[in-house]
This record gives sequence, C-alpha cells and structure tokens, in this order.
Amino acid sequence: RKRKGFALGKITNKNKSGGIKIGKYSIKFTDLVSSNIQKYDNEALAEAGLQEKTGSGGGGTVSGGGGTDKAKSLKLYHAVFNDQIGTVRQILEKGEEDINELGPDNYTPLMVASWKGNIEIVRALLNKNAKLNLQDKSGSTALAYASLQGHTKIVEALLAKGADLKIKQVNGSTALANSSFNGHTKIVEALLSKGADVNAKDNYGYTP
Repeated sequence: RKRKGFALGKITNKNKSGGIKIGKYSIKFTDLVSSNIQKYDNEALAEAGLQEKTGSGGGGTVSGGGGTDKAKSLKLYHAVFNDQIGTVRQILEKGEEDINELGPDNYTPLMVASWKGNIEIVRALLNKNAKLNLQDKSGSTALAYASLQGHTKIVEALLAKGADLKIKQVNGSTALANSSFNGHTKIVEALLSKGADVNAKDNYGYTP
C-alpha cells in the first residue's frame, strides 16, 4: 500500500524502496531529512553569526561573532547537530542555555539528537530534564523521530521518562505508525508494551 510520508515539512508519497517520490524524482527518506535539517541549521547559524571550530577529542567548541541572545541560544542546538558530546556537556553544566530552545522549524536539541540516534546526547539532555513532548512545525516529537529512524535505545529512554504515545503529527501519524511503516519491530513492541493505540488513524484513514 501507499501511505503519505511524514515529518520535516512536505507531505509526499513514500515508495516501496523506502524512499520518497517527489514528482518524477525518488530519493531516500533519510537523505531528505538530513538535507532539510542541515539546510535549516546552516541558515540559522549564518543568521546568528556562529561558526564551528573543531577542538580535540571530538568535542569541539562553538564561537559566535554576533554576541546576540539568539546566537547564544543556538550553541547547544549546533553542538547537538554536530554530535559534539563534549561541547554539549559543557553547555549543560554551565546552565547558560535554554535546553528546550526552539531552533529552525521549532526543532529542539532533543528532537535532533533523537533523529540522529545519538544516545549519549539524548541521555545528557534527559538528565537535565529536557521536555519530552514539544512538537516542531510538522507536529513531530523526539519520540516520533526516534521511532521513525529506528533508534530503539532512544525510544526506550524516552518512554522511560514518560514520553506521550498519543501525540499526533500534523498528518495524523503517531510514533507507532512511524515505526510500523518502516519495519522497526523492536520499537513497535516497545510502544505497544506502553499502551500505544494500534487503531489510531492518520489524516488519510490509515492505522499502524
């Protein structure tokens, strides 16, 4: 069957090969997600005057030329996007950043880490009480992204903290629908064990 695509913007048709079809072009879903987040990340950083400087040990630092509140608030988002666990920990320890800061298209650091599959960063954010159920412009939560991408450990960590299973994206999809559609069996089982609704319909009448 065909089912409408979800997350990060445009509603498109997903094909049998696991990609998405936009007009006459077919690309991998993960490629589209990556290009969109990278695009928004670069635009936001440019606007804020931030540039990355890589440090030793993979941690890296982020410096900004703007000196504005907006530039400051994007440091955590940028460090998470670039998997800089050392920098993330430093920022969190200082407590100078809003851990739930909404980045481009209302992505939060937790959403980005959940999408990328960085369990260390997810745990670091959760230990600082990052909000679990915030939604971006597509209605997606951190749980929705982790379920979509097949990151089982992150899904389990989010569920352990009480992530809401019932939240729907703007197209009506749930975390269970995301994981089911992409064949992530372990995640489906984890969600069902927490009471996910197998009969929840999306905007097109499909159930998980």
